[in-house]
Amino acid sequence: MSHSRWIVLFTVLASAAHAQTVVAGRVVDRAKRVVIDKVAAELLGANDSVLTTGQSGADGTFSLMAPGAGTYRVRLTPPNSDPHVSDSLRVAEGEYLAREFLVELVPRALFEFQVTKPVVPLAGSPYPSFPIDLRRAGVSGCVLVQFVVDTMGRADRGTLKLLAYSDREFVQSIWDVLPRMRFSPAELDGRKVRQLVQQPFTFTIEGQDQVECKPASRKP
Repeated sequence: MSHSRWIVLFTVLASAAHAQTVVAGRVVDRAKRVVIDKVAAELLGANDSVLTTGQSGADGTFSLMAPGAGTYRVRLTPPNSDPHVSDSLRVAEGEYLAREFLVELVPRALFEFQVTKPVVPLAGSPYPSFPIDLRRAGVSGCVLVQFVVDTMGRADRGTLKLLAYSDREFVQSIWDVLPRMRFSPAELDGRKVRQLVQQPFTFTIEGQDQVECKPASRKP
């Protein structure tokens, strides 16, 4: 289906769903220019929290219901490939936003047990700052996140997933610092590879016990 005919199709669908706020799209392989089916689609809100999920069909299209007007991003995870996260999308109340998403199919990052030399943080790499308001209030906390470290030793913020957190202000601190953090990349038989990393970050007030970072500590 041509790009113009695809847009016309979604315009027709939009008229039928005018009362709903929807982010829709078609997933296309950037290199081969062919549609990709069975792609997991997630609508991301503040701090990349997952609001809605879906999957692309045989024609590469998907639609995600948004809670209302706002700024969102879309995370697309093709089968056996790492996620692709879009830039910000501004959607008005009741709008049916449709666009084409070009993604690069990147082999899925390896787990620590699959590499011969795992990722190691470099000395001097910045650490998330303690949010001022929480420090003043005497609130300790923690965040457990998952992300990919690429072959250059950089954290790919587009792959960031929250596994547990005690307060969203701590999450924002990690979001801000992650692009500046540096690591020694993982290796497999002497070849640098991408690795999936799970890392806890703790924020402790002197004299208080360290908060245990586990899914049960997460707040809505």
